[in-house]
Amino acid sequence: MSFIKDQQLINDTVQRKYDNVKDKTTLLNEKNYSIYLSFKRNEFEDMVLKKGYQSKKLWNDYITWEENNGNISKCRNLLRRAILKFNDDYYFYLKSISFELKIGNLKEVRSLFDYTLSIFPDIDFIWKKYINLEINLENYKKVRNIFKRWISRSCSTKIWSDYLNFEKKYGDNMKIRQLYMYLISTFNDYCFFNDAINFEILNGNLKSIRVVYSKLLYKLTPTIDNVVLFHVDNSPFKDC
Repeated sequence: MSFIKDQQLINDTVQRKYDNVKDKTTLLNEKNYSIYLSFKRNEFEDMVLKKGYQSKKLWNDYITWEENNGNISKCRNLLRRAILKFNDDYYFYLKSISFELKIGNLKEVRSLFDYTLSIFPDIDFIWKKYINLEINLENYKKVRNIFKRWISRSCSTKIWSDYLNFEKKYGDNMKIRQLYMYLISTFNDYCFFNDAINFEILNGNLKSIRVVYSKLLYKLTPTIDNVVLFHVDNSPFKDC
């Protein structure tokens, strides 16, 4: 993943700064442009403080305007003000994360993710965004730590399934097998049993398959005979 450095962001926005002004003939030099910026900023502040203090759209327009002008410090300050103002809405938290990511400030990105999740721990897609970031950075140890924190807050099998899919893609067979054993011992979700059987058929041996079936026998209800017969009839080891 590539990031835009502060100076690169400034250089890019300088090229398009005149697009923010309708009357381009008034911009004779940088001094005039600075005057315009000051006037426009005061105009935004006046609208924010007097006319649209509750307007999320106005704050968003103000932040976007500062970002387009390459004023990183003012943009960051505005985002912090917006977070304090709309502290029960995760929109500006995520916008702040996106801004810091754009300028390559990974340390601040992680701090903001951690802070945002402390405020909104039940918003699953924020956890997923954090995890996807670290996966893209190939920081798999960090991904596992995030999953551990997420799982500690919820017993959802969906989260466990996401973690299992991660390990199946980036982990080793030993770690995947340990995870399957934990899941089939902890949850009465027979999808985990089916997945564990398929995993052992592809990667294990007859002994490991028997271990999974023994856990299945322990968990199953009186319909056990039908379920076991189904698995035996479809197992490549049925003639062993």
